[in-house]
Amino acid sequence: MGVGLLDKLDFKKLFKRDKVFHENVLFVFHHQVNFVVILIGIIFIFSQRYLGEEIECTGPATSYDKKVCLMYGAKYVNENNELASRLPDGCTVQKNDDTDKNITAYYIWVPFVLLTCLFLVKIPRFIWKNLIERGTLECLVEVKDDKPEEEAEKILQKLQKLRKRSVGAKYHLGFAFCELLNLVMVLACFFLVDGLLSNKFADYAISVKQFYSSSEDQKSNPMCMAFPTFVNCEISVGAITGGTDKKSHLCILPHNLWNQYYFLALWIWWVFLITASSLGLVYRLAGIMVASFSREVLNLYLTPLGMFARKGLQIDPKREMLASDYFVISRMVPNMKKSLIEELLKKLKPKKGYSEEKMEADKLVVEMNID
Repeated sequence: MGVGLLDKLDFKKLFKRDKVFHENVLFVFHHQVNFVVILIGIIFIFSQRYLGEEIECTGPATSYDKKVCLMYGAKYVNENNELASRLPDGCTVQKNDDTDKNITAYYIWVPFVLLTCLFLVKIPRFIWKNLIERGTLECLVEVKDDKPEEEAEKILQKLQKLRKRSVGAKYHLGFAFCELLNLVMVLACFFLVDGLLSNKFADYAISVKQFYSSSEDQKSNPMCMAFPTFVNCEISVGAITGGTDKKSHLCILPHNLWNQYYFLALWIWWVFLITASSLGLVYRLAGIMVASFSREVLNLYLTPLGMFARKGLQIDPKREMLASDYFVISRMVPNMKKSLIEELLKKLKPKKGYSEEKMEADKLVVEMNID
């Protein structure tokens, strides 16, 4: 049954390119690049559990002892322990500093939290593609013959229909909503991991940088505090007399060496995504509220092709183009031939009172800026 289920799963679809490109680079970073970054961590963590022991302990440690340490956690090694001198710098703690806490109980939950994040980062893309976009762009740019003028006229008619049904505005707002959702999902993953690691992930990379760049002696290495490789495992078992027998082992968690550097890279990547997404939302808000800003965004796509969108363009003679109109066309440009784009721009007639001289003046200004 399990094999049959795996046969039905087509992982290629996760990375399959759509017929048309209806997103932007930042959106791809979220649903593809971020997905791959998290997936790499999951694969390595799961594979390491089968390639070697998750925990090794000194002394006559039984398999029961090891399982208890993994399930319920172990403690930091006290700096007064005679073996502490053999550990890397900063990987021990002072006597009264967190030595009584079981700090590795999170260990078995790391891959499952990452699996949750793997699911979360795909939600905005699913909503965008299946509930909002639904092939709208593919329908707009669909070309059945090689006559640019006729195809441009058909596209213009489709744009006019979208305008009448307010589809363009919903398309624009829907994309902005999914961009916001992308940011929310990354933040959710960030704080999920931070909670799992007892709030040691929020400033992880900053603390690591401070530790290695500071010339002063610091009592603890943040990499070892978040992902200790050596721990003190204390086991209590029932004694014949009715009391409890206590055993203590110095144990090593070899897989945490990978975790130290993987989560450092993950922190940097997520902070980059959060920063870029926050700036992207400001950019998108400006595009929604100011039509001229959306027109300039469209010109960013057109300028490399030697074209530009003039001021005062109209999809129909009743109203000047809205911000959503410019947005939809900017999504179409990467999926159209240059000749078809030129014909479409010709058919987007300027409003009355916008003279040919004014058009040529605008064109001259754009060409001077390009030069």
